[in-house]
Amino acid sequence: MKFFIYLLTFSAIVSSLQAAAPTSIEGLISTVKQAIEGKNPTLLESLVYSEGMSDADKQLAARTNKMLVESAGPIDEITSQPLPDDFQPMMVANGKKYETTVAPAGRLQIKFRKVGNGSSSQTFLYAEVGGAFYLVGAKSTHLDWTGPPDQQIGFMVLGYGPDGVEANVKWNASGVIQEQVFKSPSAVLRGQYIESVTATSPQKDANLTLTIRENGTVISTVEGKGTVKYERP
Repeated sequence: MKFFIYLLTFSAIVSSLQAAAPTSIEGLISTVKQAIEGKNPTLLESLVYSEGMSDADKQLAARTNKMLVESAGPIDEITSQPLPDDFQPMMVANGKKYETTVAPAGRLQIKFRKVGNGSSSQTFLYAEVGGAFYLVGAKSTHLDWTGPPDQQIGFMVLGYGPDGVEANVKWNASGVIQEQVFKSPSAVLRGQYIESVTATSPQKDANLTLTIRENGTVISTVEGKGTVKYERP
């Protein structure tokens, strides 16, 4: 799930030193590059809009942020990109609701220099607040969930013509029903179970196979032409 990946990125950085925020997107990109390549987590922290984050959010984020900066390699390029069509600013997982600290305006895509056969990338959301540019933080709220822990759940659409598939997915996470349209043929989520999936290909004659997984186990396989549907029994 894209948002969950972005959210972990937000939670990787936190700060109360927001006075140093750049006044342009170019300045933000330059400072992010300086912080990562200079192995300077404090500088990266100074860029984060952390309004509404709890002490626990900040402590967890600071630890993750340090690991991120220490493990990052040389940067090949950083580009500013629009938010994806299926971006969601809120999610529920593991008994908590996670939200962005401010509405993001776009994302920074960081591509690290290729080493050997591998390469990697990192995505930060950013926002403009009062004429300054910040990296977006994440704040959490505890829910009154007393049920079992959320597990790994997901869906995948395979077969002839899966390119361009959109999937409308409903799932239960910590007792809360979530719904999202995914602009991709697969996603991995955290939750109790998947309630329903309707996946549609732009090719009406496409032969599709929809697989539903819970905790690493396939629980259902459904076939269809053009559109394939799953509903929890």
